[in-house]
Amino acid sequence: MTKHEKGRFLLSVVLFSLLSVTCLYSFPPSTVYAAEEAVAENGLTILNAVVGLDVTKYAVTTKEYPQNYNSSYLGVVPQKDVGYELTSEESKVKTLCTFANSRLQMMHILETEGSPHMSEAAANPIELAKNFLANYQAYTSDSLYGELSSTLDNVDAGTNVTKTSGNTQLEAITNNGYTTLKWTYTSNNAVAPSKFIALGFKNGFLTCFVDNWHLYNIGSTSVNLSKEEAAAITLETAKNYASTKLAAYAFDAQNLNKSNIRWASLIFDGSLGANETRNEDPLMLYPVWRVGVALDKWYGHLYGIAVDVWADTKEVRSIQEAWSTLPPPEGVPTADMSTVGTLTSQIPNVDTINTSNGQASTAAGAEPNSIMCIVLPTLSVVTIIPISIWVHRKKAIGFVDT
Repeated sequence: MTKHEKGRFLLSVVLFSLLSVTCLYSFPPSTVYAAEEAVAENGLTILNAVVGLDVTKYAVTTKEYPQNYNSSYLGVVPQKDVGYELTSEESKVKTLCTFANSRLQMMHILETEGSPHMSEAAANPIELAKNFLANYQAYTSDSLYGELSSTLDNVDAGTNVTKTSGNTQLEAITNNGYTTLKWTYTSNNAVAPSKFIALGFKNGFLTCFVDNWHLYNIGSTSVNLSKEEAAAITLETAKNYASTKLAAYAFDAQNLNKSNIRWASLIFDGSLGANETRNEDPLMLYPVWRVGVALDKWYGHLYGIAVDVWADTKEVRSIQEAWSTLPPPEGVPTADMSTVGTLTSQIPNVDTINTSNGQASTAAGAEPNSIMCIVLPTLSVVTIIPISIWVHRKKAIGFVDT
């Protein structure tokens, strides 16, 4: 593995850790030791029986990270990290496994040297994925993995494909030798970016496996709100919010109308970051309209407001501010900020969206490696909306100016 690849892998691990919140859990000592031993053994079993790595040909070193080292997934689900180093005369494999509620959530191949000892060969990444899913179905007795495998029946290796089958959307991407396969839950034309399973391969071997599917349950699939109704609620919410936020900067709510709506997405989201909790399980998902409104001008680095509206109850879920790390694009109207202090997020419990003008190329040009497998699907959908969409006056979502 090259130094550049190692850097990407290290970055993905760091970013994945930053998305979690450290927490402590107390258990009787005997229970802890038994559980930790079982978790560590599970990782080796999966490497052998699912990945197809012949672990009998390796000397194995296992590193279990201390309990106070481990994170929880978004502060909700306890996690356990276990590292494995498998060494033989011909090859070496370093792997990091993360278990959530004792179930494998992530397997990340940090480093490989030489040719791994495999129990069976596969012709291409699609065959590798089918073998992995078939083996994992046998290991877990979960028919979901067989259903995911069937979506690959008509997919050619090396081709980029997006297709929907039942409640699953498959996205296959091949770029620079990496192949990433991601299955995301979908229903009623809404996609759940956080409820997904992903596999990554390079040079005939696994690079990553992520299973967030089982961390999220679906609370409702009912969509009782049209895009137009969601836009109307968003526009009124944005006017009220901006009138308070930007009162000192001569903001005029009459300058916001349907022409300021830049995009609308129907997704699933949970209660984390919401105004009110929908369920005792904050990861329970419900349909949400996420709508972006461009302000009439740039107020310092603030240029837009995004509003989430629950699509089943029609209540506002949350408000987010859209900020840029770069100055306003040339020719865009800007507010006079010289007479008032620096603008910041002054209203409590409001999320912010940080973007940059170069984000479009970043999102489009990044290799589909383990960073994309692990990190991007867990981030808010809003964060990858490029500024060009916010500031552009021609829209393709069908709203008419009033």
